[in-house]
Amino acid sequence: MSSEQLRRQVVFYAGQSRTLAARLSKPQPSPFIEGDPYQQADIVSITATVYSNDNIVDAWNAISVDVSDVISNTLQGWRADAIGYNFKHTIGPEGFPVGCVLGKVVYQFTMADGTQWAVEFYGPVERVP
Repeated sequence: MSSEQLRRQVVFYAGQSRTLAARLSKPQPSPFIEGDPYQQADIVSITATVYSNDNIVDAWNAISVDVSDVISNTLQGWRADAIGYNFKHTIGPEGFPVGCVLGKVVYQFTMADGTQWAVEFYGPVERVP
């Protein structure tokens, strides 16, 4: 799936950090062939905005994220599949406060060619037992 269409459902935990990972690939003309993974040089900037119950969390309102900290130029292994991920970022516990029932994290990417697109992680916020 190309990155422009990436929207992933996850589970968040109230008052807990959450690490989010994805494989971000360049679009291909065929829906049956995945594009090459994006590289750090392809991306100029990334911002992260966190929503708690559809309200922006003040501490996470369009926060700049260092591309080299979250984008890997080589795919990293994970349990989701044998191919791997190239994007990984952690949202701190303040992102999903107690009382939050629905969480969302939107990463806005600005590419070297000037295009912009977003990647969204969304889902329920559960209480930690």
